[in-house]
Amino acid sequence: MGAYREALKVRTREQFPQDWAATQNNLGIALCDQAGRSEGAEAVRLLNEAVGAYREALKVYTREQLPQDWAMAQNNLGTALRDQAGRSEGAEAVRLLNEAVSAFREALKVYTKEHSAHYHGVVARNLQQVEKRLQQLQTQAP
Repeated sequence: MGAYREALKVRTREQFPQDWAATQNNLGIALCDQAGRSEGAEAVRLLNEAVGAYREALKVYTREQLPQDWAMAQNNLGTALRDQAGRSEGAEAVRLLNEAVSAFREALKVYTKEHSAHYHGVVARNLQQVEKRLQQLQTQAP
Protein backbone atom coordinates (compact mmCIF):
# COMPACT_ATOMS: atom_id res chain seq x y z
CA MET A 1 0.00 0.00 0.00
CA GLY A 2 2.93 2.26 0.65
CA ALA A 3 3.97 1.98 -2.99
CA TYR A 4 0.54 3.16 -4.14
CA ARG A 5 0.65 6.08 -1.72
CA GLU A 6 4.08 7.04 -3.02
CA ALA A 7 2.88 6.74 -6.62
CA LEU A 8 0.04 9.15 -5.83
CA LYS A 9 2.65 11.79 -4.99
CA VAL A 10 4.01 11.49 -8.54
CA ARG A 11 0.86 10.55 -10.42
CA THR A 12 -1.11 13.60 -9.37
CA ARG A 13 -4.71 14.10 -10.34
CA GLU A 14 -3.82 17.39 -12.02
CA GLN A 15 -0.99 16.06 -14.20
CA PHE A 16 -1.99 12.43 -14.80
CA PRO A 17 -5.69 12.07 -13.96
CA GLN A 18 -6.25 8.59 -15.41
CA ASP A 19 -3.05 7.21 -13.86
CA TRP A 20 -4.02 8.83 -10.56
CA ALA A 21 -7.48 7.25 -10.69
CA ALA A 22 -6.00 3.84 -11.57
CA THR A 23 -3.63 4.14 -8.62
CA GLN A 24 -6.51 5.11 -6.31
CA ASN A 25 -8.45 2.07 -7.54
CA ASN A 26 -5.44 -0.21 -7.00
CA LEU A 27 -4.89 1.27 -3.54
CA GLY A 28 -8.52 0.47 -2.74
CA ILE A 29 -8.01 -3.14 -3.85
CA ALA A 30 -4.88 -3.47 -1.72
CA LEU A 31 -6.64 -1.95 1.30
CA CYS A 32 -9.60 -4.35 0.91
CA ASP A 33 -7.22 -7.28 0.61
CA GLN A 34 -5.38 -6.22 3.76
CA ALA A 35 -8.69 -5.69 5.58
CA GLY A 36 -9.62 -9.28 4.74
CA ARG A 37 -6.52 -10.40 6.62
CA SER A 38 -7.12 -8.07 9.57
CA GLU A 39 -9.53 -7.98 12.46
CA GLY A 40 -11.53 -5.52 14.48
CA ALA A 41 -10.84 -1.81 14.34
CA GLU A 42 -7.89 -2.25 11.96
CA ALA A 43 -10.07 -3.99 9.36
CA VAL A 44 -12.73 -1.29 9.70
CA ARG A 45 -10.10 1.43 9.25
CA LEU A 46 -8.70 -0.24 6.14
CA LEU A 47 -12.15 -0.66 4.61
CA ASN A 48 -12.95 3.01 5.29
CA GLU A 49 -9.77 3.98 3.48
CA ALA A 50 -10.62 1.64 0.59
CA VAL A 51 -14.06 3.23 0.18
CA GLY A 52 -12.40 6.64 0.15
CA ALA A 53 -9.90 5.53 -2.50
CA TYR A 54 -12.67 4.19 -4.76
CA ARG A 55 -14.67 7.40 -4.33
CA GLU A 56 -11.56 9.37 -5.31
CA ALA A 57 -11.08 7.22 -8.43
CA LEU A 58 -14.71 7.88 -9.37
CA LYS A 59 -13.99 11.61 -9.50
CA VAL A 60 -11.98 10.90 -12.66
CA TYR A 61 -13.59 7.68 -13.83
CA THR A 62 -16.87 9.13 -15.04
CA ARG A 63 -19.52 7.12 -16.81
CA GLU A 64 -19.47 9.53 -19.74
CA GLN A 65 -15.71 9.58 -20.35
CA LEU A 66 -14.43 6.24 -19.03
CA PRO A 67 -17.45 3.95 -18.71
CA GLN A 68 -15.59 0.63 -18.27
CA ASP A 69 -13.28 2.05 -15.61
CA TRP A 70 -16.25 3.75 -13.94
CA ALA A 71 -18.19 0.48 -13.81
CA MET A 72 -15.16 -1.38 -12.43
CA ALA A 73 -14.69 1.21 -9.69
CA GLN A 74 -18.42 1.13 -8.88
CA ASN A 75 -18.23 -2.65 -8.46
CA ASN A 76 -15.14 -2.32 -6.29
CA LEU A 77 -16.85 0.35 -4.20
CA GLY A 78 -19.87 -1.91 -3.77
CA THR A 79 -17.66 -4.76 -2.63
CA ALA A 80 -15.88 -2.58 -0.06
CA LEU A 81 -19.21 -1.26 1.23
CA ARG A 82 -20.51 -4.85 1.49
CA ASP A 83 -17.43 -5.81 3.48
CA GLN A 84 -17.88 -2.77 5.74
CA ALA A 85 -21.48 -3.80 6.34
CA GLY A 86 -20.26 -7.26 7.33
CA ARG A 87 -18.29 -5.61 10.13
CA SER A 88 -21.19 -3.39 11.20
CA GLU A 89 -24.53 -3.93 12.89
CA GLY A 90 -28.09 -2.68 12.76
CA ALA A 91 -28.90 0.54 10.98
CA GLU A 92 -25.27 1.13 9.97
CA ALA A 93 -25.07 -2.25 8.25
CA VAL A 94 -28.35 -1.55 6.43
CA ARG A 95 -27.08 1.87 5.32
CA LEU A 96 -23.84 0.41 3.97
CA LEU A 97 -25.66 -2.42 2.19
CA ASN A 98 -28.01 0.10 0.57
CA GLU A 99 -24.99 2.05 -0.66
CA ALA A 100 -23.49 -1.18 -2.00
CA VAL A 101 -26.74 -1.96 -3.85
CA SER A 102 -26.59 1.49 -5.46
CA ALA A 103 -22.97 1.02 -6.53
CA PHE A 104 -23.65 -2.41 -8.04
CA ARG A 105 -26.72 -1.10 -9.88
CA GLU A 106 -24.65 1.74 -11.28
CA ALA A 107 -22.03 -0.72 -12.54
CA LEU A 108 -24.75 -2.76 -14.26
CA LYS A 109 -25.68 0.28 -16.34
CA VAL A 110 -22.41 -0.29 -18.22
CA TYR A 111 -21.88 -4.00 -17.64
CA THR A 112 -24.88 -5.19 -19.63
CA LYS A 113 -25.54 -8.81 -20.61
CA GLU A 114 -25.19 -7.85 -24.27
CA HIS A 115 -21.88 -6.00 -24.08
CA SER A 116 -20.08 -7.34 -21.00
CA ALA A 117 -21.61 -10.72 -20.18
CA HIS A 118 -18.81 -11.86 -17.86
CA TYR A 119 -18.68 -8.67 -15.80
CA HIS A 120 -22.46 -8.42 -15.82
CA GLY A 121 -22.58 -11.87 -14.22
CA VAL A 122 -19.99 -10.97 -11.57
CA VAL A 123 -21.72 -7.73 -10.59
CA ALA A 124 -25.20 -9.27 -10.75
CA ARG A 125 -24.09 -11.99 -8.30
CA ASN A 126 -22.60 -9.36 -6.00
CA LEU A 127 -25.88 -7.45 -6.14
CA GLN A 128 -27.94 -10.57 -5.42
CA GLN A 129 -25.80 -11.44 -2.39
CA VAL A 130 -26.10 -7.94 -0.97
CA GLU A 131 -29.86 -7.75 -1.58
CA LYS A 132 -30.29 -11.12 0.15
CA ARG A 133 -28.27 -9.95 3.17
CA LEU A 134 -30.20 -6.69 3.26
CA GLN A 135 -33.49 -8.58 3.24
CA GLN A 136 -32.26 -10.79 6.11
CA LEU A 137 -31.32 -7.75 8.18
CA GLN A 138 -34.61 -6.02 7.48
CA THR A 139 -36.65 -9.06 8.51
CA GLN A 140 -34.63 -9.31 11.75
CA ALA A 141 -35.24 -5.67 12.64
CA PRO A 142 -37.70 -5.13 15.53
